[in-house]
This record gives sequence, C-alpha cells and structure tokens, in this order.
Amino acid sequence: MAIISGWAQMFKPKFVYFTPEEITAKLIKKLKTDAERHLNRAVTHAVVTVPAYFNDAQRQTTKDACTMAGLTCLRVVNEPIAAAISHGLDMTDREAFHIVYDVRANGVDVTLLSVEWGIYEIIGSVYESILSPSDFDEIVWGFIVDHFIDKNIIQSENDIENIDNLKTQVKMVQGALLLDNNGVPDNTINVKARGVTTISSLTQTQVLAVRDMFLRKTIDLVDKVLKQAKISKSDLLHIVPIGPLNILRQAQPIFKEYFEGNDVTMLFSSDFNPDEAIVRGAAIQGNVLGSGEDICPSVMDVTTLSLGIELSGGTFGKIIPRNTVIPTWKSFNITTVRDGQEKIVLNIYEGERSHVRFNKFLTTLEIEVPKKLMGEPVVELSFEVDPDRYVTVQAQELSSGNVVKVALRDKDSEPVTQEEIYKIIMEAEEEDSEGNELEEADALASRAEAWRKYGAVLVSSLAYRDSKKLKK
Repeated sequence: MAIISGWAQMFKPKFVYFTPEEITAKLIKKLKTDAERHLNRAVTHAVVTVPAYFNDAQRQTTKDACTMAGLTCLRVVNEPIAAAISHGLDMTDREAFHIVYDVRANGVDVTLLSVEWGIYEIIGSVYESILSPSDFDEIVWGFIVDHFIDKNIIQSENDIENIDNLKTQVKMVQGALLLDNNGVPDNTINVKARGVTTISSLTQTQVLAVRDMFLRKTIDLVDKVLKQAKISKSDLLHIVPIGPLNILRQAQPIFKEYFEGNDVTMLFSSDFNPDEAIVRGAAIQGNVLGSGEDICPSVMDVTTLSLGIELSGGTFGKIIPRNTVIPTWKSFNITTVRDGQEKIVLNIYEGERSHVRFNKFLTTLEIEVPKKLMGEPVVELSFEVDPDRYVTVQAQELSSGNVVKVALRDKDSEPVTQEEIYKIIMEAEEEDSEGNELEEADALASRAEAWRKYGAVLVSSLAYRDSKKLKK
C-alpha cells in the first residue's frame, strides 16, 4: 500500500522473470557505470574471470551478459590463473609449479599450475564445499554448544531459546575476536535456556584453535592434487593465496609444517590483499589486451570432464579425456556398415562413468550420407574445445562436402557445479576400483559392434589406440 496525496493506492504484485544472463548483465552494467564515473570516460571492453569449473554454457552465459551490458568481452580467464597473473608468475624462463589456494565463502579450491615462458597450464584442481567459512561458523557453534552441555547449562541444542539470535551473537563475537591477533579480550555470550540466562565467554585462543583445525583439513586437498598430478612437494615453488588475509596468515605455519622445510613460499604482496588477487590479474590482462601489444600470457587450461559418444550396450567411449590440455582438437573418420545406408547417428555425452546412463547427455549428431556400398562413404568426425572451453562437434561427408556442426555452448543445459564435478569424479574412481579391468575389456571387445548400432565404423585414428588390446 502506498499513500499518495492522502489517498490509499493499492498496487497488485507484479512478478518479473529474469534469465541468468539478464541478472548478470544488471550487475555488470552497475560495474560499468561505476567504472565510467570513476574514470570519467566510456568503458567498452571487459576481461571476465570465472571459476575454473565453469562449463561452456556458463561461460557463454557470462559473455552474453557482457554484451547485454554494452561491453565487448575480450577474454574469459579462470580465477586461479588470474590470481597467478597478479603476482607476475609468468616472468620465468623455466617450468615452475605453483599451488593456488582459494579460501572463500563458497568453499576451498586448490589448483595446481605449471608456468613456463609465459604459458600457464592447469595441471589439476580439487574442491571441497564443506570447508567454507560458513562451515567454520558451524564448527565454532558446535564448540559453544558442547561447552554449554559440559557446564550443565543445557542438555542439548534444543534447550536453547532464540537459537537464531544466539548464532548471530556467536558469529559477531568470533568476528571481533579475529580482527586482531594481539590481545583481544574475552567476549561474553548470553545464552537463555529453560527460562534462565547464563553468561559465558568465547576467547580468541579458542576461536583460533578451531580455525586451525579447519585449516588443517584443507591441507588434505593440497596433498590430493599433488598426488593426482604425481608432483612432489619439492617441485613446488609458490603458494598463491586467495581470500581473507587473517585466515591465510594463520595458514602459513600449517603449510610450512606440511612442506617439511621445502622452499615453498606463500606469496603476499605489499600492493594488494589476497582477496584482490583475481580482479588485479583480470585488470592486468585487460590493460595488455587494450594496449594492442602481443605480450599476453598464454593460458593452457584442461577439460573438466571427459567428452565422448555412446557405444554398444550403452557404454561410454571417451574421445577427449578429462584433464586434456585445451585448446584441443581431435578427429577421426567413420563410414557406413550397410549397403544403401542413408545416415549416421551419434549420441554425445560428458562424464566419467563407463555407462552413459550415469553421464550427462549433451546432444545427438546426425548426418546424411550418399547411398553407396558399405564402407564407401567417409565422414570426418571432429571434436574441438577452444581456450574458453566452448565445445564444437562437426561431421563432414567428404565426397559431397555436406557438413553438420553443433556448438554445445548454444545448447540449453543445466550448469554443472564444482560439487557435482567432484561427485562425478569420485563415483568414477570408486567404479574403477571395483571392476575397471573387466569393464575396459568389455568396452574394447564391443567397440566394433558399437558402430553398427549407430551405423558407423572407425576407419582411422581412434581405433589404433585399442587395436593391440582387441587382438589380445
């Protein structure tokens, strides 16, 4: 209800629906306006950073949002690489390995980078959503509840009255305790249970002890990404931190203990805070691209999940495996298996499981071929992943020149979060440990039959990898 000139005017609620691109565009438009006001001139181009796990659809959505906001997106850069660029890690004449340690609100992300002669390559990445600052809050809350139980103030969490207010109080106290590491006094907390208010306290030492336990759990992610890449601790040169400075400072001695005296340095700049590293790296990229000088660092990323096609019995044939360095392009020839065959059909998936029903369906590729004898029509099928992770699959019938192409970034698809990617990989690893050899033998033995299902036979490229195994 709105009161205008003494009259009560009723307004019916109006629901407005926005696409992800429109919401993102509004945010980018606000940033563009603020930048123009600060610079006192028009802003027309942008460099955008995104999480390393963003898929092609999410990246394209981001670029579309830039266009809707009136900006030309010059480049989409992964956040770990942007952070590394901010520290000038490309200024080296030998290969060096670096860990990007990202501790922010949505979780902990650990990325292993290789940098040599200005070329950045993502070797591997692991993520854990349950190690976020919000989980740290829950750990502190659990500590408080246990303390009240030990003091017989309560018997369980259910005894606490106005529990939401108390959680807010605890969060504010722990925040105040963490602002300064030099002698912050105890802070009191009032808990009301069974109609009685009890005054308790939370000390800085207690909060730091809980956070220390929290940070030590994140070291498991560092250990995991190194083992996956088969890189030793002594091969690392730097830790690139991203996140709140006070948390990262506390992590320093934990890293020093983990690396056992190896000369691995956590980089802190006197020019900017760690939570500004990503935006600073993007600004450096934008400055170089805007200058027109061809001195931009080369970025080599890797595929997040494997890309492939459905084979006989619903098995999954990987064409571009996970962690393949991109940009990449792979092609092979297929042909018909029946006289007079009119088309070849292939279903395309992404994932890590051996059966397509557990993977994500992307699209179907169908191409018409001339009616000829079996094996005469030849179709070149190619998969391409560009530097921005945009996937293009193309089939070309060589005699007629007929081409069918699908850009997967143009397909409507639900975004895959890093938690989902992590779950997919873990499930695939469990599946491998339970019967990988039998499944691989079955997949190899049915490879020839697979192409009959979709009216195609490999005549080059992909087949050579498994020919010896099939003979055995």
